Amino acid sequence: MPKLNCLIIDSPDSHLQVLENYLVTSPVVVLNKKFSLVKDAEEYCKRCTVDIIICDIDIMEKEAIEVIKYLQPSSLIICAGNREVIEKKGFEENIFGYIYKPFSYEKILSMISKANTYISYSPNNTSTTKKTYVFIKSEYKTIRVDLENILYCEGLKDYTQIYLKGKSKPLVTLQNLKSLFEKLPEKDFVRVHRSFIVSMDKIDTISRSEIAIGSSEIPIGDAYREGLYELIDDHS
Repeated sequence: MPKLNCLIIDSPDSHLQVLENYLVTSPVVVLNKKFSLVKDAEEYCKRCTVDIIICDIDIMEKEAIEVIKYLQPSSLIICAGNREVIEKKGFEENIFGYIYKPFSYEKILSMISKANTYISYSPNNTSTTKKTYVFIKSEYKTIRVDLENILYCEGLKDYTQIYLKGKSKPLVTLQNLKSLFEKLPEKDFVRVHRSFIVSMDKIDTISRSEIAIGSSEIPIGDAYREGLYELIDDHS
C-alpha cells in the first residue's frame, strides 16, 4: 500500500514538534505539510488530498474541525495535546483518535498503525483503483482518453483543447476548462493559469513565468503560482 499523506496543524510554539520528529521516521507516513494557522491548512485542504490530519488541540475549535472534515471527508483527524484540554473541549464528532502528552514513539506508532489499518480496509479506499482515463465528448463522439497521454489543456472562450502525447493536433471538446479540471486527479494535474492545466509528470522545466512541456511554453498565472509550487513540493 502507498504511504499515507499526513498534515500537521500545530501551534506557533510547535507543541507537536516531538510528534513531527517521530512521523518523519515512520515507514508508512509521508509528512506533506505543516501549518501554524488553521486557515492556511483549510486552503491546502481545498486543493490536495490528505489521509491523516494531526491537530494541536490548543488551537483547534469545533467549527474548524467541521470545515476541515467537509473539505476532506475521507481524512482521519487526530487531536494531540494535554488530556485535560482534550476532555474539556469535548471533541468527539469527526475525530478518529487522540494522542495524549507526554508524547512517545509508541503512542504515535500505535495511532498511525490504527489509522493505516482503518484506511486499508475502508470501502472508500481507492488506492488500488486509481483513475487512469476520462471520457471526453468531441465532434459527436465520446472518446476515451488515457490520463498518461495528456500533456496539457488549453481553455478558450467556448471550448477546450486537450494536447496529447504523440498527436499533432489537440482534441477539441465543448467542455469548459473548469469542469474538465474537476475530472482529473488533483495530484497529477495542476491548473497554472486561468486558461491552462498541465500534467505534472510531463513538465520539463519551470521558470518564474512559464512552464515548458516539449516545445510548448505554458504561462503561469500569478493567482495559480502558489498552488503550483505546493504541488511541486509534494512531488519533490
